[in-house]
This record gives sequence, C-alpha cells and structure tokens, in this order.
Amino acid sequence: MRFTTWDDYAIMSMVEAGLGISILPNLVLQRIPYHIEIKRLEIPTYRKIGLAMLDKKRISAATKEFLKYLDRL
Repeated sequence: MRFTTWDDYAIMSMVEAGLGISILPNLVLQRIPYHIEIKRLEIPTYRKIGLAMLDKKRISAATKEFLKYLDRL
C-alpha cells in the first residue's frame, strides 16, 4: 500500500488514474463524474452505524428528526 486517504473523491480520482482499487459505499457511487468501473461484491457487506448522546432531552431539532427517521427503518 503506497497511498491512503479518507476522502471519497480523492479515492475515486486515484482509481480513475489507475493507482489502485477501493471498496466504497453505494451511496457515494451515485451520479459520479469519474470514469471508473463499478462492480458489486459477491457477498454483500454491511456496517452498523451508532448514535450516542449525553442527554436525549437536550438534543437539537435536527437530531430529533433524524431519530424519527431511524425509527421508521
């Protein structure tokens, strides 16, 4: 491994330049301007995302709406 980065767009630019391959989330790969080949993994991979807060009574309105959205999933 010679190059590493956390920026999705830098990763796709590097792949486009022929500097390697990457595994990226499907959402990042929607409507991209890069000329890269996108393949699905043979065995789908998922990750869990957690949410931590100090006091549920003092969260922002945006966080409250996000929690409502999560309840619908």
